[in-house]
Amino acid sequence: DGKLDFGTWERIFYGEFDGRRRKRALVKIIGE
Repeated sequence: DGKLDFGTWERIFYGEFDGRRRKRALVKIIGE
């Protein structure tokens, strides 16, 4: 469906860095 599945911490970091860093890079770092 194209949506990203964020857990508790992922939501926090995504909210903090949204617009300041590339979402793609952030997701990759958290995913690994």
